[in-house]
Amino acid sequence: MHSTNSKAKRKPIIFAAITFFLLAFITIIYLASNHHELSARGKELVPNTQSYLNIAEYATAHLRTDEFSTSIPNRYTVSLKDISNINEIASDVAVAMQDYSYFWIEDYYIVFWNDETGTEAILCTLGSAEALKTFKSKFNDRQIEELGNDCYLVRPRRAWIG
Repeated sequence: MHSTNSKAKRKPIIFAAITFFLLAFITIIYLASNHHELSARGKELVPNTQSYLNIAEYATAHLRTDEFSTSIPNRYTVSLKDISNINEIASDVAVAMQDYSYFWIEDYYIVFWNDETGTEAILCTLGSAEALKTFKSKFNDRQIEELGNDCYLVRPRRAWIG
């Protein structure tokens, strides 16, 4: 009779332990999939998103010219130094030049790069749902963090440290 009583006492403990681990597992999965807090770098760049957007809008309207064309079809590369004297966007270019040196104009998006190594970029989609999808298909090794204003921080997965 003693062993039956002992088994009955263990059942609630085992049930509680299994329930605890299941809830912990579900919580971890939920938090991992819904993690929207910005990284430290993302927080630094959020105040500048309007400047990137202003440059992107200007560039798509005025800078798709032979002067900036590349050997890649529908890609234009623009050095921020080369457009720093355009009055309409001069203050925005000054902001962007603090972190980036040039940008690409592509079909659906603009990408600001810090240098040729591609260690960090700002992607501006200009409201195009196709832009993010297209960019992700070309750069599937990148971590993309939404900053707002149709701007995204892009870094290699290995550099994603928060």
